[in-house]
Amino acid sequence: MKELVELTGIRFFAAFVVCAYHFSPGFGLTSVSTILRPAAISAVSLFFILSGFILSYSYLEKLQTIKLRYFFWARFARLAPAFVTVMIAMIPIRLLFLMSSSESARIAYGISLDSPILGISWLANLFLVAVFVPELNPWLYFWNPPAWSLTAEAIFYIGFPVVISIFKKIKRESFLVWNSVIIYGLLCLIIVGVFSLVMNIPFDVFPSWYKSSLNLGGTVLTEDEVRSYTLTYFVYLLPFLRCFEFWIGCSIGCFFLRLRERDRLPKENIRNLLVVTSVLLIYIGHQINSLTMGGMGLGIYAVYTPGFTLFIFTLASGKTFASSLLSHKLIVKLGKSSYALYISHYAGMAIYQNLANIGIVFPQGIYFIVLGLCLAISLVIYDFVEVPGQQWLIKISKART
Repeated sequence: MKELVELTGIRFFAAFVVCAYHFSPGFGLTSVSTILRPAAISAVSLFFILSGFILSYSYLEKLQTIKLRYFFWARFARLAPAFVTVMIAMIPIRLLFLMSSSESARIAYGISLDSPILGISWLANLFLVAVFVPELNPWLYFWNPPAWSLTAEAIFYIGFPVVISIFKKIKRESFLVWNSVIIYGLLCLIIVGVFSLVMNIPFDVFPSWYKSSLNLGGTVLTEDEVRSYTLTYFVYLLPFLRCFEFWIGCSIGCFFLRLRERDRLPKENIRNLLVVTSVLLIYIGHQINSLTMGGMGLGIYAVYTPGFTLFIFTLASGKTFASSLLSHKLIVKLGKSSYALYISHYAGMAIYQNLANIGIVFPQGIYFIVLGLCLAISLVIYDFVEVPGQQWLIKISKART
């Protein structure tokens, strides 16, 4: 299948926003952090929708001709090399953090060097199951925080063959659009329902073991804090609701292929109009986000879904006024290494924390240099770890057949 280079390009911008957001508090850039926070949250949503779209684009027909184990192995080979490499690198980095932090800081974080959960939590993060265990709450964000989204990706991949076989049976293009609208409507209804339930049920209903598991370093969380985290946990972190974004991407991916097959994709002038419309929808989502942040919590990511979905479909359909930027050689290369940037940049943040613990503090001006360094490292990881690792794993799979 022809590579949709514009979609590769937007992956870079999404990953870079997440990276820039995570580094900004460490440099004392509070205003930058405030501005980037909703963009970083929504960037993950973009990744999920895009993942569903690209998988549909790549496997709608091919999945019938290959064995499922090859599909699952190919997805494993795509994610594992960079992720495992970074997780191994994080062991000495995070142990140094624990050793260089004060006792009070470790208590506040809810972690310690002699904790029996230290090794268990690393394995739980490595095997992408930490998010399912509330007792591991402090450790979910300790080893490599961005990696929580890989759990959602793994669940997506497991269910993809079933989902795509259902969507493939939908022959009419309009039904695929309505399918996406219905999925989105269900997502919004469930988010509102979970919000209403979590915020209104009696606090005594929350199990005592669950409330205790959220107490970091013996600090007892308030009722509002427990409810807020619970909302974030069920709506944002757990992969089950995030599957809806993936399904929307899958459905629109099928819609795109149907239109392309019948030569009915929008013409360039319409595509340009759709790009403007999608940006407007994203902006409206941002305004809703600004008005309700702290109300619906992180569940507000759903307000960006319509704009992102239309944006992805439009860019895939052909050239637009944004194509010259998104299809530029450098942007496409950075887009290809975007997963490496996303999964590795927090190691740089952790190293910065270690240096701060021993009194080495960098001026704010170096912030952009650090971001540039993260980009350079991601390119190295992509060229010398991710791609060779993926090729080696695929070669192993073929050798066994």
